[in-house]
Amino acid sequence: MDAVTEYLDFEKDADARRAAEDLEYWKNWKQSGMQPRKLMPLMKRFKPMIVSRSAPYIKAGVQVHPVAIQAEFKKQLVNAFKEYKPEKGTLGTFVYSYLNASKRFISMHQNMARIPENRTYRIGAYQRAKEYLATELDKEPSPKQIARHLKWNVRDVAMFGKELRKDLRMSKFDVESTFKAPKYTALLQQVRQELTPRELKVYTELVQNSNVKGKDLARKLKLSPSTVSKIRSQIAKKIERYK
Repeated sequence: MDAVTEYLDFEKDADARRAAEDLEYWKNWKQSGMQPRKLMPLMKRFKPMIVSRSAPYIKAGVQVHPVAIQAEFKKQLVNAFKEYKPEKGTLGTFVYSYLNASKRFISMHQNMARIPENRTYRIGAYQRAKEYLATELDKEPSPKQIARHLKWNVRDVAMFGKELRKDLRMSKFDVESTFKAPKYTALLQQVRQELTPRELKVYTELVQNSNVKGKDLARKLKLSPSTVSKIRSQIAKKIERYK
């Protein structure tokens, strides 16, 4: 047996082992009644495929935000798991083909979902400045302090901060209403499982009262306002992946 044939046989055996393992993870999830705790390891196995399938669209700069693209591929991944039947072939092949459904979403929304480039820059600059000053001052920085740091107009900083807080309440922490549909129940549970104990405490308080002020929440949880601000940002990033 030559080296090439030996290598191809090895690859074939590796593919067969992978397919068998995928099927076993899928069966465990289905037999559990599609419980979230069984879904997580199954999704992790297909994370490289999600990354590779979404990367060409992200790199090409299509007019859809990268977060939205990856979220759509994850949604279609879960749909593929639900639709799969072993007689249709290997799970990996079925999923790879099923993910083509994401193309329709990207095509429909490419002119709707992307944040303008200048606004994207300003959001990043504002958030970095706010986090830096919160760490330095050990408290929430005022609009005047942020404006001085960024060399922006104070009025613009105040308006920008107010707008972002509104976006945060409406789009990132209105989680319970966003995921009321039964098909999102598993994903909502998965988000909870990803949170650290401290993040879960803050998350629970925010779900119960999304209008709570940072300093009040910090006082209740015996944390500094800057720590609460950082935890809110960490929670938001984790939630955003599933929206």
